Amino acid sequence: MKIDNNTLPKCKLEEKKFEWGEPYIIMIPIFDLDITKTESRLEYFIDLYGKNNFKIQLLRFYNKINNYDETEGIINFQHEELTHEKRVYLKNRINEYLERNIDRISPWELYEHNSFTKLSNLELHYIKNLAIEINKEMYYVEKE
Repeated sequence: MKIDNNTLPKCKLEEKKFEWGEPYIIMIPIFDLDITKTESRLEYFIDLYGKNNFKIQLLRFYNKINNYDETEGIINFQHEELTHEKRVYLKNRINEYLERNIDRISPWELYEHNSFTKLSNLELHYIKNLAIEINKEMYYVEKE
């Protein structure tokens, strides 16, 4: 087993072989679940996605918050009142993560992305895995 420290999040790489001997790699992200206390569930998920390089989710959250569409557009969203100031704060927080991660590549981009797999589908796949890991109902945007 090898750890790839060049991706965000880091990931474990396990080399396996098919029955006929051809090697393949299993990639297991090591998610950063250390989220400091947040004021809301929405802020919690922005931090979770930002720390773990879910760029597409962050962009989708930004669009939903910016367009006052979070109630309809974010899956599992529980009513949280967003004042103008709170919207500005959340959009700035999203932008900070996007800037911080601009040159960072996620393990699903590096090891699993191909012309047949949409990157947004891979992010959703790992969000659903993350939901199991943290045993929480996730906020996410399925489609734009």
